[in-house]
Amino acid sequence: MPADETVYGQSSVVPRYLPGPCQELLNLQHGVIARWQVAQAGLSGRVADPQLHAGRWQPLYRGVYATFTGPPSRMAVLWAAVLRGGPGAALSYETAAELDQLVDRPARSIHVSVCFARQITISGREGGGRIPRIIVHRCRRLGEARHPARTPPRTRIEETTLDLVQISPNVDQALSWLVTACGRRLTTAEVLLTSMASRSRLRWRTELAAALTDIGHGIHSVLEWRYVHGNGLMGSPARGGRPSATWAGRPATWTIATVSLGLPWNSTAGLPIRPRPAGVTSTGTTPARKRASSHSDTTGRT
Repeated sequence: MPADETVYGQSSVVPRYLPGPCQELLNLQHGVIARWQVAQAGLSGRVADPQLHAGRWQPLYRGVYATFTGPPSRMAVLWAAVLRGGPGAALSYETAAELDQLVDRPARSIHVSVCFARQITISGREGGGRIPRIIVHRCRRLGEARHPARTPPRTRIEETTLDLVQISPNVDQALSWLVTACGRRLTTAEVLLTSMASRSRLRWRTELAAALTDIGHGIHSVLEWRYVHGNGLMGSPARGGRPSATWAGRPATWTIATVSLGLPWNSTAGLPIRPRPAGVTSTGTTPARKRASSHSDTTGRT
């Protein structure tokens, strides 16, 4: 291998003949660079043309190139997408959620936010069908929403969460984003409440604020939140209370999962009726061994 080249996986080769600032960008951006970055480094944007014609570079999106010949990695494609948005752009919505592990699967499209004043049109044919298309969002608060240090550039996790809340089809889906973000310890209810206050327009503001308060107190699912508010259980663990019923001499423990399992409900006690353990009577005692009899002993059965 020539001394002026370095390998970036998947049989990809990054040239070393570019100046130092460009090399630093390539190392950071997984071998991807934009034409406007080359110009910022003091070179003519046409420096890419002979490399493209020779097949040493490959175009990913318009004006954004991979400086290697192999297939681009997922991170290289994400860098290419955010660079296509221009200076100051940031990955957002499902794509930022993917990077911060708020979602487990990448979306079909890549979401990029740009400042509101920027007019940008990206053709769905860019990338030649080999890489995902880009969906552009114009954001008035991008300077505040963009994370100051993480790479590739993306929105802060609390901003990402609230962006996904805003495009949710219903309040249950919106609440699930809040629960997931806090449940995975990516952010906290307090930080989300602060971010909500900075937004002048927000769907379901009252419901979300109330839900975040409950999440801070221990709610772990939308079902649990619905259960607490739908049945008015002021003594639920999420509100700092304790269950008042006992079972077999021990405090009754209950979870919202019992509702989804279809267990019968005791509306008087306000608790799900759990199946009685074998050998335990309704009084919590173990009956004596059954005597041999032709009749069934139904003591303690309901």
